[in-house]
Parts: sequence; C-alpha cells; structure tokens
Amino acid sequence: MTLQQFIDRFRTEFEYLEEDEEVTPSTDFKKIDGWDSLTAIMILEMIDDEFEADISGDELRACNTIEELYNLSKERSA
Repeated sequence: MTLQQFIDRFRTEFEYLEEDEEVTPSTDFKKIDGWDSLTAIMILEMIDDEFEADISGDELRACNTIEELYNLSKERSA
C-alpha cells in the first residue's frame, strides 16, 4: 500500500470529513474534525486489516502525522 492509498483509506474512517478537505502526509490526524476514541479504534483496526500490523494506542498517540503512522504501520507489517 502506498502512502496515498493509506491516506485515501484513512479518510474513509471520518464520517464528517468533507470531500474537498485537504489531507496530506503532514496532516496532524488528531486535529481532524471528528477525531475521537472511536475513530482511533477504527484506524487501529484498519491498520491491522491492511498491514497485519499490531499498533498500540500509546504508539498511535505518539504519532503526529499521517505519514508517521503510515511508516510505523509499514515497519510493523507482517
């Protein structure tokens, strides 16, 4: 999965994200409207499904950008 595919898949987890709202590798995903604990769980499940990677809540919180989360997911990929 490429970074852009990850971003596209990431976007699908946000119910209220406007289609034209810019989401880039440097986006601080925790500042996106709609980020909450349920979204965090859905993102962790998406990472598990797509990368077969186990990322903890603490590791998710340590990431600031989508690219950091993508890189961690790739690193942990089975």
